[in-house]
Amino acid sequence: MLVFEELGIAYQPIYKSGSTFIIDIIRENIKLPYGKKHKKNSPTYLNRIQLSQKFEINNKILDDKLFVFSFIRDPWKRFVSSYLQYLKWTKDTAVLNHQLANWVKKEGLYKHVMKQVSFNDFANFVFNESGHVNNHWRSQVKLLKFDLYNYDLIDDIEKCQKSFKIIEMNSNFKYKGLDYNKNNTKKKYNYKKYYKNFKFKDEFLEYYKEDIALFKRINE
Repeated sequence: MLVFEELGIAYQPIYKSGSTFIIDIIRENIKLPYGKKHKKNSPTYLNRIQLSQKFEINNKILDDKLFVFSFIRDPWKRFVSSYLQYLKWTKDTAVLNHQLANWVKKEGLYKHVMKQVSFNDFANFVFNESGHVNNHWRSQVKLLKFDLYNYDLIDDIEKCQKSFKIIEMNSNFKYKGLDYNKNNTKKKYNYKKYYKNFKFKDEFLEYYKEDIALFKRINE
């Protein structure tokens, strides 16, 4: 959970569910610039790891005055996005460098590095092979940690513009007008095509049953 006391908000990032987009908006609110126009050697620059180290809290009772929120994504779309992230890792020779070698081994990625990995291969890896669950495809419900946190708002990331207005009314957060869907136009793809010959539908429905139920509930 990222806590920004000056803004009166606490945000739980969910991997592959617009967390980079949300964090970039928060950066603008707290004057921690991020992006190509901002020099990384600037004293105010914080990469995502440093940002987490500065603002992240764990297993802590949140102040009642904080507006606690998060955004989730259609599980079917998110799983395709996770697959594309996986392809990036396994096709990039940089993952073999010394710094990442242990991480790649832990993830069980060695067998797929630099090989052609189909969507079904990836699904089999996630549901049947991998002993370590990566946060990029971990259940969103598990990442939300309902046993630790009570939320004021959880919404669909693709409808976040309306939610930002609610957050504004309940905090010092100011929405800068960025549109999630327009901001991600370069990443658009037809996620449904990946499921045309999908062999692991039953495993998917079981693995993400809580996510599917939550996504359905917030969109009713």
